[in-house]
Amino acid sequence: MASSKVFLAFASLSGMFAVLAGAFMAHGLPYGMEVRALELLDIAVDYQFYHSFALLAVGLMYETHGVPNKILDLAGFSLSFGIILFCGSLYVQSLTHIGLPSLLTPLGGLLLILGWAFIFLASFLQQKLDV
Repeated sequence: MASSKVFLAFASLSGMFAVLAGAFMAHGLPYGMEVRALELLDIAVDYQFYHSFALLAVGLMYETHGVPNKILDLAGFSLSFGIILFCGSLYVQSLTHIGLPSLLTPLGGLLLILGWAFIFLASFLQQKLDV
């Protein structure tokens, strides 16, 4: 079982990296970069921010709700690995033009979707327990 500290730490590191990646996009990219590569970078930064906040919520749910930890573990790990696979593969693909990581993108996207589903399930179960 993970603790809130694991997910809060990963969320904060992920958010920090998203800011760094956004700054790199704004100030460090070479001129003449392909439009599609820039689009992929933009998608990766946006999704990394969104899901860093979702992961932060998972960590806070540990602290504030008595939700079953196994469901929050599934949410946190799904979001963490989803960020790594989805956003990471987009970063690699856009900066290196290597197509292989693009096979990991859909798997990462599925993990992100599952992470949200587990957050919903954890919230729903908590609500049912309060009744």
